[in-house]
Amino acid sequence: MYKKQASSQAAWALLMEGVTHARVDAHRLKHMINRAVQLIDASEDKERMYKVAGDIIIGAPKRLEHLEKNLDRTGLALSKMGSEFLSARLPLSDKAMVDEAVESAFGRPTLKDSDATRLAQRFMLAAIRFPNAPEAIQDILEKLDAESGTKLNKMADFSQWEFRDYSYITYRLNRSNYINVSGKKGSDADSWFGRYSKQFKMNIMNGGSGGSTQWQYKLK
Repeated sequence: MYKKQASSQAAWALLMEGVTHARVDAHRLKHMINRAVQLIDASEDKERMYKVAGDIIIGAPKRLEHLEKNLDRTGLALSKMGSEFLSARLPLSDKAMVDEAVESAFGRPTLKDSDATRLAQRFMLAAIRFPNAPEAIQDILEKLDAESGTKLNKMADFSQWEFRDYSYITYRLNRSNYINVSGKKGSDADSWFGRYSKQFKMNIMNGGSGGSTQWQYKLK
């Protein structure tokens, strides 16, 4: 048991170190990209550069911003998940000193520790289970995991959340931009996914005499 705990602590420390270094590198890369964009905007050949490589000039800062956000979320999740380990290593006097310093600088936390930990764990599990899923889809799958009215059936290449009326939502690992909804219009799965459907383009996969029963949604 002790060996397993020590191994988990070492793995957490390595992950935290990797995310921290990646965040620093992303920050440095951001300065380099911003400098490059400034030089392009100040150049006499600005119009030609945007014509030739405008998608890169505009897209690179946006993709970097997306990367920074993911690293920040992962760093927050790791810090929450590792807080119990770090807390166990400190004497009560040191823990009290840390709590007072954090509270005076940032105020009291708005979430209970248990709520924050569950939130962090759900995000980390979604990122680990669905590493190729776009952020918008990871958010949806994370919320599905937290939905009390669903039953998760996890297979090697897909995950399926079944609702009480036997309608279900499926996500396949090899189709990272798609979510499938099985059930007639108005079913529990259809109603639940309806709040996110505006982000997707819908295709009918299969229809029956009572109406279409399988819907494929592709992220726009």
